[in-house]
Amino acid sequence: MSVQAHLVPLSGSDRSDEGRPRVLFIDDETSRVRPWIDELTEEEGFSVEHVASARRAWKVIQERVANSFAAVVMDIMIPLDAPVLTPQETAYGTRTGVRFLEAIRELDADDEKLPVVVLTNVDDPGLQEQVEGLHALYRRKRDCGPSDLAVLLKSRIEGRGDGEQVEQG
Repeated sequence: MSVQAHLVPLSGSDRSDEGRPRVLFIDDETSRVRPWIDELTEEEGFSVEHVASARRAWKVIQERVANSFAAVVMDIMIPLDAPVLTPQETAYGTRTGVRFLEAIRELDADDEKLPVVVLTNVDDPGLQEQVEGLHALYRRKRDCGPSDLAVLLKSRIEGRGDGEQVEQG
């Protein structure tokens, strides 16, 4: 399913009004990801838009992900809270993030350079390979603390415009 037909072109910026890099953070477990969000906003100077529902995430991805964010951080398992995707497309919610990542790549007019980090509790080498095949980084939450994520995002955002691929591993 192509999402191109749903794209609403917007003039946007990947920076906040204060010049801070904007990050879209998609995860339904708000209290569990609060340390990562707090680190990014309070300690590292990012502007973070947190989206906790599949319905809202799908809308943000379709309407403005390609021109409004410097990076995306997202979980893989996001329960379906609305009929935005079929249960079969997402393996009944266990792979919603993969479908979101595919949509981001379809909309990313910048040659797949929008940095995406999948931050998840799922330890699945096959899934990791699939995510990395879509030009995203795969990190387990237990191995990537809040400050680690901030360093990773900074390096990915800074390397975005130089045309070089940052190492996946």
